[in-house]
Amino acid sequence: MKRLLAVLLFLVVVKAAAQKEHYVWAYGNAEGVDFNAVPAAFRPSAVENYHHYSGAGAASICDKDGRLLFYTNGAKVWDRDGGTMPGGILLSGYPMGPISMENGIWLVQQSAAIAADPANRNRYYVFHTWRNAQPDGQSFSDTCSLLYSVVDMSLNSGRGAVVAAQKKVLIDRATTGALTVVRGEDCNAWVIAHDIAGNTFKAFELSVNGLNRTPVLSSAGLPSPAPYYFDNNPYLFTPTRTAIKISPDRRKLVHCSNQGYDAYGNAGRSFLQLFDFNAATGQVLNPLTLVNVPLNTKAVHDACFSNNSSKLYYAWHFPCLSCGSVSQFDLSLATPAAILASETYISAGVPVGISIKNAPDGRIYIAKSYGYSPPYAPAREGLFYIRQPELPGVACQFISNDLQFESFDDRTGALPNDIAILPRDTATTSHPLIVCGKDTLWLQVDTLSTNIKWWDNTSAFRKPVTQPGVYTLEYQLGCTDHFDTFEVRFQQMPTVSWDSAGCNDPATAGAYARPRDSTSVSFIWQKGTDIIRTRQSQTGDTIRGLAPGPYALRMITASGCDTTILFAIAPYPGVQLSVVPQTATITYGDSIQLQASGALLYSWWPSGTVSNDTLSGPFVRPLQPTVYTVMGLNAYGCRDSATVKIDIDYQMPVFIPNAFSPNGDGVNDIFRLDNISYQKLAAFRIFNRWGQQLFETGDPLKGWDGTQQGVPCTTGTYYYLVVVNYPNGVTRTFKGDLTLIR
Repeated sequence: MKRLLAVLLFLVVVKAAAQKEHYVWAYGNAEGVDFNAVPAAFRPSAVENYHHYSGAGAASICDKDGRLLFYTNGAKVWDRDGGTMPGGILLSGYPMGPISMENGIWLVQQSAAIAADPANRNRYYVFHTWRNAQPDGQSFSDTCSLLYSVVDMSLNSGRGAVVAAQKKVLIDRATTGALTVVRGEDCNAWVIAHDIAGNTFKAFELSVNGLNRTPVLSSAGLPSPAPYYFDNNPYLFTPTRTAIKISPDRRKLVHCSNQGYDAYGNAGRSFLQLFDFNAATGQVLNPLTLVNVPLNTKAVHDACFSNNSSKLYYAWHFPCLSCGSVSQFDLSLATPAAILASETYISAGVPVGISIKNAPDGRIYIAKSYGYSPPYAPAREGLFYIRQPELPGVACQFISNDLQFESFDDRTGALPNDIAILPRDTATTSHPLIVCGKDTLWLQVDTLSTNIKWWDNTSAFRKPVTQPGVYTLEYQLGCTDHFDTFEVRFQQMPTVSWDSAGCNDPATAGAYARPRDSTSVSFIWQKGTDIIRTRQSQTGDTIRGLAPGPYALRMITASGCDTTILFAIAPYPGVQLSVVPQTATITYGDSIQLQASGALLYSWWPSGTVSNDTLSGPFVRPLQPTVYTVMGLNAYGCRDSATVKIDIDYQMPVFIPNAFSPNGDGVNDIFRLDNISYQKLAAFRIFNRWGQQLFETGDPLKGWDGTQQGVPCTTGTYYYLVVVNYPNGVTRTFKGDLTLIR
């Protein structure tokens, strides 16, 4: 039986509008910016920097309305109020882990990135890097590991906690520490890192099925250089800095790297490369080298795209500690040569720092550089910014004297890393449901759904409804938030029953539809594709005389219930009737016994010549050819029949003597016919030799006494004529002579 009739009344799918998940920055040493304010305002954070020159990065994320959820520097996670989140100490050895510059190893300026879980809007993946230990366990190597931890914002009374079973999960052990995340094309995100030993990008897909730790590999561009040590002294050179950024339109990727610079201002090898990025496949393609310089030229520290992806900016230093600048490339130009030729220096003469980032207010912000020579950057004065970054060249308006809010210089570390937020759809659906013939309606959501919330705030996958009314359901399926309303009505359908078994012959089964209220129902009974009965009634319906087999009853009401019930009637054990003999021939007037078997009760017909028509072995005495039929019934009332054909032999001979002696001795005194029983004597005549008739009778019991008119006839030869009629209509005539002896 169909459990319910679901009619989709309307479905509204609304694409998510521009969201504010990136409206609060938390970074550096207790630094932050709030872009919910206009203009943007300083907002302190709890981010910690445990080394003065670490340059380590951070990442922060808000809800869709711009309310801060949590932030992290890759080693620790803080809640919205700056408290350490339960389980939020991610990496053992903190604070010397991802943000130490000990021994000239890679400087990790993208130590954390955050991506929304495609399968659950309350969960977020925190991707973080960790410098691998040397075999001695006491120092760090020149390789980084990539790990992830999961934050569930439904825990800790909505303040979030790190999921213990998904904390510090290793993804890869051989990366440079460059790390970013970006939204994909199909409710997924990409986590992008770079190989430590070559020129291979690694893109790990995060989907509704979780993180695929087998990456998409793209070998393209230049390898990041290993740290360079001046005079082989690890304490005279800063670590190699490397970063990966994705354009807002997700079509371009930029990779920058430099070997740092020593205490004397000597810069290592550095490059800046632009690539095509395929957000559908995670592939990095078609490198275009924008900057590739040898030692003591300039150091590229960081890069970012304008919000419309048409311009690329990068922050770099001359080989001196305080000689920084920002340059622009115009990516809207048609050819690579034109893009290369479009480079414009837009911030000469100001202490530009090592970090640059596009912001929700459309601007690009640049950290100020801490320097050892004038002009020194005040320790807490503000961020440089580009007012109109979509305009080409100096028209973009680099601003160095209009600092809106206080902020530390670049000693506090890089500006926040990117986050990956999936655009969420909202689907609103209304379902008017008529429950036909059931007392309970089960509502069920897809087993891949998350954040399930029924009208009573429960979260099971299945929910029973037993009363009419309006019920609501909220749940997430992939990147769509569903809001369903069910308007439930119960329609009492007739209860249907049927005989569990029946006979083929006769067809004895029945089926019954009994009403539970006064609803008018159209009943359509079918066997196979054949309709055997149609009736509309408020009082139910009954059909009888059904043989074993499959049937269907379709019940239709004016309110929309259309219910089909399938049922089958099983056969009772059949009657295997047999009878002997099946054919026989008897002499007219004789009887014969017939014997039937295989049934419980018997009935014979025609019964007029049967000794007892209810016995299994009666005697029959037909006077004409007869076909007897016996019907046998078993204990279930099922029946079978068999026949017996009895033929009649009508050719019984008539015995006529050829002599007699009418001498009065009591022996053979009368000339009569023998064996006349069922035949009819039509004529019996005696003649002398002259043809004179001496005797005549039609009574087979009478005979000739040898006289003529009472006078004894003489010894001699006489003649007879006998005519006999048989029951089958045959007439026979017998003629002959006889001898009279005295």
